[in-house]
Amino acid sequence: MNNERTASSNPAGAIGESPIPSSFREILSCRELAEGDTIEAQRNDMHFTGRVTEKLDAMDLFWAVSASGERRIIEFAEFRVRLAGDQSRSADGRLHQN
Repeated sequence: MNNERTASSNPAGAIGESPIPSSFREILSCRELAEGDTIEAQRNDMHFTGRVTEKLDAMDLFWAVSASGERRIIEFAEFRVRLAGDQSRSADGRLHQN
């Protein structure tokens, strides 16, 4: 099985409709996210863009909702996750829009 991560050329949207833009920063743990963050999650050829609504740090998973209202559970063991490129965090964890 090939574990190489690649993005497709699909347009933005819910699962199966969006590559992870190069302007997004990869996130490796649920602890790096906060409710309200905009994320892009990818697993094989499935893609999802949404805002984080709930987190479960102990299990390294979170829930996110797309602009169309689709709710997904995202597990770091299964998905590659990126934070929108125009977001960054200060040392105290506060979100900043660049």
